[in-house]
Amino acid sequence: MPLSSGEMLGPYEVVARIGSGGMGEVWRARDTRLSRQVAVKILSGETAPTPERVRRFELEARAVGRLNHPNILAVHDVGEHAGFPYLVTELLEGETLRDLLTRGPMRRGPLLATAVEIANGLAAAHACGVVHRDLKPENVFLTSDGRVKLLDFGLAKLVETASPLVEEGHPDAETAPRLTVSGVVVGTVRYMSPEQVKGLPVDHRSDVFAFGTVLFEMVTGEIAFKRASAIETMTATLRDDPFQHLSAASQIPAGLEPVLRRCLEKDPDDRYQSASDLAFHLRELGGVPSWASSTGRRGPLSRLSRAPLWARLGAFAALGLAIAAGAYALGRAAARAPEPAYRQLTFRRGAVVSARFTPDGRTVVYGAAWEGAPIRLHATRTEGPESRPLDLPAGDVLSISRDGELAVSIGRRFLYGFSTRGTLARAPLDGGAPREVLPDVEDADFAPDGRELAVSRVVDGRYRLDYPIGTALHRAEGWIGNVRVSPDGERVAFVDHPILGDDRGSVCVVDRAGKVTVLSAGWASASGLAWSPSGGEVWFTATEVSPNCALWAVTLSGKKRLLARGAGRLCLQDVRPDGQVLVTEGSVRLGMSWGTVEPRRERDLSWLDASVAADLSPDGKTVLFGEQGAGSGAGHYVVYLRASDGSPAVRLGEGTAAALSPDGAWAAAIHSSEPPRLVLLPTGAGEERSLPAGELSAYQAAAWFPDGKRLLVAANEKGQPVGLYVQPVEGGAPRAVSPPGYFFAPGTDVVSPDGRTAAVVDAAEQPVLLPLDSPGSVAPRPVPASRTGDVPIRFTDDGLAVFVLRYDERPPRIWRLDLATARRDLVVEFAPPDPAGIESVVSAHLTPDASSYVYSFFQYRTNLHLLTGLR
Repeated sequence: MPLSSGEMLGPYEVVARIGSGGMGEVWRARDTRLSRQVAVKILSGETAPTPERVRRFELEARAVGRLNHPNILAVHDVGEHAGFPYLVTELLEGETLRDLLTRGPMRRGPLLATAVEIANGLAAAHACGVVHRDLKPENVFLTSDGRVKLLDFGLAKLVETASPLVEEGHPDAETAPRLTVSGVVVGTVRYMSPEQVKGLPVDHRSDVFAFGTVLFEMVTGEIAFKRASAIETMTATLRDDPFQHLSAASQIPAGLEPVLRRCLEKDPDDRYQSASDLAFHLRELGGVPSWASSTGRRGPLSRLSRAPLWARLGAFAALGLAIAAGAYALGRAAARAPEPAYRQLTFRRGAVVSARFTPDGRTVVYGAAWEGAPIRLHATRTEGPESRPLDLPAGDVLSISRDGELAVSIGRRFLYGFSTRGTLARAPLDGGAPREVLPDVEDADFAPDGRELAVSRVVDGRYRLDYPIGTALHRAEGWIGNVRVSPDGERVAFVDHPILGDDRGSVCVVDRAGKVTVLSAGWASASGLAWSPSGGEVWFTATEVSPNCALWAVTLSGKKRLLARGAGRLCLQDVRPDGQVLVTEGSVRLGMSWGTVEPRRERDLSWLDASVAADLSPDGKTVLFGEQGAGSGAGHYVVYLRASDGSPAVRLGEGTAAALSPDGAWAAAIHSSEPPRLVLLPTGAGEERSLPAGELSAYQAAAWFPDGKRLLVAANEKGQPVGLYVQPVEGGAPRAVSPPGYFFAPGTDVVSPDGRTAAVVDAAEQPVLLPLDSPGSVAPRPVPASRTGDVPIRFTDDGLAVFVLRYDERPPRIWRLDLATARRDLVVEFAPPDPAGIESVVSAHLTPDASSYVYSFFQYRTNLHLLTGLR
């Protein structure tokens, strides 16, 4: 339908028209709630769509909105305007793959990286039961910051044409956008699979065929089945071998022809049976040494140089059958990343947590959690794929000295989110029992002399960086990760994370005098750090938009440059003196599940790409959660409310979701601003309220009192350890109620039903019952039947028992601790369907009667790679 600039579609202000097609229009708009630019696609027509079309559009839009993956266009919202449904998505900058291919075939590095990301996006969709059915270069978008996004998922079936023969009347029938008849033909002719051409049922293997046609075009610059008409093209798809029709100037690079042939098999059973396998094979080709022809054809490979992207701002998203793909406006040119060579070193299902080169430079020691097992130590060689386990206790590698001594973390485990804990020990590389050094260590690194160690550890409930051990150089309000000593031994680089367990952070260095310098700040995710071979730069992996991190370098004066991007999330592990680099590459996911204890059943409630449960209403029907990934926008965390029946989530506002008020009218959220803010977001009509911070410099967690008039908060005063404070809702400064170092986990309901006691952890990380009505006059007492590592999550509704969660258990469990009898009973054991890569449960909540629960889990699937060719 026609729109005009300034018109409002709900909270979205229309700014300018970007493109249109036979079925709809694409508009740039501004989200007035979040002050960000979005794309709005509105279904059009001369008359209002039928109720059935509207219903199908909304159902499909919500399905697409659940395809939460960095290589799939993020859908933010759906709505209706004057009877016409619309879809709100992220606004992309860059160009389509079709735009790029008009300038010729692609070079090896960009080609393989793009192909892997396309395959990763397809694999994510297929895992959710969604088949694209219309993969083509027009539906692959290359963003200006180097990412790949798949567009137009699942919406093809929304539009119904009369018959394919009607479409043959199109002036250029062979290039007609689609031939769509329910049960007959769905797709774009040149990229259809044989089963699509025949009108047969299709599954994910049809997308594999379409991927093959796209990859064929990326490599050769020629369309695999291009003929003079649509009928001839479909006939060629069913019968012809596209390799027999290549021009003499075209060659297929070594290693790629078998991949292409397998994708383009006429029988689906002969193709790759999953896009995941296809992505794996393509990643392996990153190590192919030559692009010499494997077909024996004469002549040089046609021009592979990829010209710079035209300066443009492309806004593109999926709407209907014939929305013009490639709509874009003028904007900035895309940055170019270098093209290092990747060689994969590990191949199992799970996650590599840390890895280090040994002094010989050819052996790598790494810690990995394979197939759901705890983290264990292994060794491999850079020239071969075989690994062997080391005869050491379960744990991870932190550092290796120049003399070959290991610094290991025994029993390393994930606690809150990304933060870990273990016992620091030293062990000889050639065998022998480890010697324990320090408990509660996050990270450590040897000094160049191989004797001193820099460590990040917890002391009196607070993270501290020591160098050497016993000499405190820095104390953090949040947590300290990725500790690395400079080659000259005079500085320590680290990542400072302001919120416990959260991966937002800044890259810093501290000298031996304790002077901290922030080199690069404001990263939405930062994890992985090492010094450059010269010592003049700090190399690190980070992203401004979660979850996929790239490899960056920053000088000691703060000058930053991009080193490399990967197909997935990169995490820097180590740098060799000759510049070779160890990284892990894979994916990270924060998922959320809701379930009942009796009968036992679970439902996936994940909304976007990083859903973190914050609270569960007493009746178990409403979940407060936050989105902390790419779907929520650059640098933004967003608070949502969602019914446990799986109906669409309601966006409440920005911040880290903290707690739902007893009457359900307000959601407490934390803004990581300067100064920090604790805000109350209305769950219905109303305005956001901000509570005074007083002397507090950082909020870590918040929980409501039963009367709804106060909040218990875990927070820091400037330069002080975390402590507990009571924050009045109707005004007034927070009031301290605990000694330093007391804490409770984010998103837990730790205040007793009578409001007089809180179940928290003390500075020694022991669960205690803290009096709130007379702080200081009555000493806290241990929670009966509790153990070190128990994290209180709530009281029972009668206040006679406390539920605790053990983050470090595999599988994680919730226990009920009876305060009178000291009895310890198992309530529920979390069992994600696929435990591979499940590092921890991030949060968990239980109703007071223990009938239903919700939890979020951190799933990290990675393998280890060797990078060469960095500059």
